[in-house]
This record gives sequence, structure tokens and C-alpha cells, in this order.
Amino acid sequence: PEVRLVVTGALLLGLAAAALVAVTFSTVVSKLLPQAQGPTWLVAVQQDTYYCLLVPLTVFVYIVAASVHWVMGKVYKHAYE
Repeated sequence: PEVRLVVTGALLLGLAAAALVAVTFSTVVSKLLPQAQGPTWLVAVQQDTYYCLLVPLTVFVYIVAASVHWVMGKVYKHAYE
């Protein structure tokens, strides 16, 4: 069971790192590259103006939602003790 836990943790860390690289590429790096002529997904990412604003703003909404969830968990826990 301990090996499975380590493998699962490593897999989750790898997925998080891949997501970070993908988001960073789509919001920052793709705008700095010259105009792409190759894959259509790269052209679409480079020409998009809203996604690069949506992702950073979503982070703050997530932080607020996680904080509210934590506070409500504390209220619920202490209400029934």
C-alpha cells in the first residue's frame, strides 16, 4: 500500500506540473512566439484574447471558494461537538 501511495502522489505531482506548463504556455509563452503556421490549436491559442485573462482570474476565485469551504467545515465541526 505504501508503494501505491508514493506512485499516486508522484502521478498527481506530474499531472499538476503538466497543467502548470500548459497554462503558462497558453497564457504567456504563446503570445511571445512568432505567428504560428503549423497546428491549428497553436494558432487558436495565439490569437485568443480571453483565455489568457480567464485563467489567472480563476485562481483567485478558487482561493476564495476554498477558504469559504474551510471556514464552513470548521463551523459545522464545532456546531456538533
